[in-house]
Amino acid sequence: MNSLKKSTTRALVLSALIAGCGAAQAVAPANLLTNGSFELGSTETTGFSPLGTGSTAMTGWTVVGDNLNWFHAAYSVPGDPNYLAASNGVKFLDLTGLTAGCTPCGGVEQVIATNVGDKYTLSFDLGSSSGFAIPAAITATLQIVVGGIVTETFTSTASGVNNWETFSKSFTASAASTTVRVVGSFAQMDYVGLDNVAVTAAVPEPGTWAMMLAGMAAVGSVASRRRAQR
Repeated sequence: MNSLKKSTTRALVLSALIAGCGAAQAVAPANLLTNGSFELGSTETTGFSPLGTGSTAMTGWTVVGDNLNWFHAAYSVPGDPNYLAASNGVKFLDLTGLTAGCTPCGGVEQVIATNVGDKYTLSFDLGSSSGFAIPAAITATLQIVVGGIVTETFTSTASGVNNWETFSKSFTASAASTTVRVVGSFAQMDYVGLDNVAVTAAVPEPGTWAMMLAGMAAVGSVASRRRAQR
């Protein structure tokens, strides 16, 4: 009877753990970047603010490349061909500084702590608009402190007013810190939007958690039987 109780208890604990892991998967992974949607910082509260290279007005971020504009509210009004608004929250960036053909364009960077060998995903929303000419392009650079630089250019193919497209890129950390840099690419337009930037750590699939827990339960069961035999 005691053996039956123990087996039942182990099964219930395993089921609860698996259910708990399944519930955990429903929670979005934490963003390792600070202020990914550019909502925080010290500057004007209306309109937009031009920020120069080296500016740290936006909490967590440093401006790189050329000047950029930090919008604090929607630009124009819905229905206007020049209407722009954030994809997440209220604030967003224009990496051209409203200058067509910028070279280099403006960008932002931030250093985050990473674990060597772990996988991460960089994601961000790229803004374009037919009112300012399209397509818009962004160069996302994952500048690894030790071990080189990974660069890729992402280009919007949408048409219309105030387009936002989400792009992502996975990478494996090769150092204890990683510099994430996102800059606007050269283009004959005067708007390249950026918003909702995130870096998240890879999370095991629910099935992987279940197999791990099942293995742990099996090891515990064997150890329990051995103790009983002794």
